[in-house]
Amino acid sequence: MTEESAEYVIRFILDKNLSANPPDHIKFIINSEGGALDEGFAIMDMMDSTPIPIHTYALGKCFSAGLFIFMNGEPGHRYVFNRTTMMTHQWSGTMDGKEHELKAWEKASKVTTKIITDLYEAKTGMSRRLITKKLLGPTDVYMDANEAIKYGFADEIVGSIEFQRNDEEEIVDILLETTSE
Repeated sequence: MTEESAEYVIRFILDKNLSANPPDHIKFIINSEGGALDEGFAIMDMMDSTPIPIHTYALGKCFSAGLFIFMNGEPGHRYVFNRTTMMTHQWSGTMDGKEHELKAWEKASKVTTKIITDLYEAKTGMSRRLITKKLLGPTDVYMDANEAIKYGFADEIVGSIEFQRNDEEEIVDILLETTSE
């Protein structure tokens, strides 16, 4: 997830909201290795701001910030393909600087961790203790489609997407270029 890809998705949502004939819903097809958290959070804030329901489809891989965007889809409309892999992990970042800068970064780190934990709790229904133990441990956590359903990330396993004739105007592919983070 990069600034450019986040800008594209945000503009897409804005354009659909400002359209003379807004769609009944928008389909996000997500195949992403993740990327920058701040850009993912910006997309999620825009998703939360639109009155147009956003149906999310996880296709192939749905990792890290890509998983956050996926599970932020309209409840009941978070679809995962049966051969999709999902992954979550502790977020990472680095900082160097003077002592006061490091202290400020420590506070920012705690805020980011709280945002992530709150998100998991709200979107999956898992307890904070279970989130910390199962999802934010010291190693990457990979899940298949069945586990994504079990842990509350997805609502339904699908084998295809139903398209309508004019869907091309309501579909955004989040096949995002990523930065390894």
